[in-house]
Amino acid sequence: MKNIIKYAFSKNALFALIRRTRYINRWSLMFNVSKENVGEHSHEVAIFAHGMAVIGVNHHNRDYNAERIGIIAIYHELSESVLGDQPSTLKHATEDTTSFFKGIESEVEKDIVASLPPTLQSHMASLTLASHFKEHEKEIVKAADLLSMLIKCDHELSLSNREFTSARNKVWKKFEVYLEKYPEVKEFYEIHMGQSQQTIDGLVNL
Repeated sequence: MKNIIKYAFSKNALFALIRRTRYINRWSLMFNVSKENVGEHSHEVAIFAHGMAVIGVNHHNRDYNAERIGIIAIYHELSESVLGDQPSTLKHATEDTTSFFKGIESEVEKDIVASLPPTLQSHMASLTLASHFKEHEKEIVKAADLLSMLIKCDHELSLSNREFTSARNKVWKKFEVYLEKYPEVKEFYEIHMGQSQQTIDGLVNL
């Protein structure tokens, strides 16, 4: 895709930009009882993706680099530091809009990486640009992304916010694909995520 981004990034912008994801709220078209920002979401996705990968390596003989998968997840919303969290009703309105936004996101990520010193660009590109990822890395991070969304929906529903009922059903259908395909995702969800509904008193026995 031809570079269509008209603005340029300051030198060494990447780490400052990823830090700013804490200022960008998610689920912007929906009423939220509990706000969630992109920084919080990315942190949670990284924990989940790393956990799934560790289970894959140790319980299912996967040839994963679990730490690499966790770091990829940390940066998986890098473009949103500039573009914001665009609603699905816009990004996926048509096939053309989906392609258009993916193209912009890709170009923004490339330009952010290019703001770094040349000696760092190759290493950071391998962790931030999807063209460098293996298929299982993309899919484990996507599974973790959907799980984070699912937990967000469940949390809102637990607070009697029916706004998230339909969203929860849609996310679950997508997440089920990864539950069936990856036993490590299923194990992580069934064994470790039941605890996510616990209070601190339920998790720590004094």
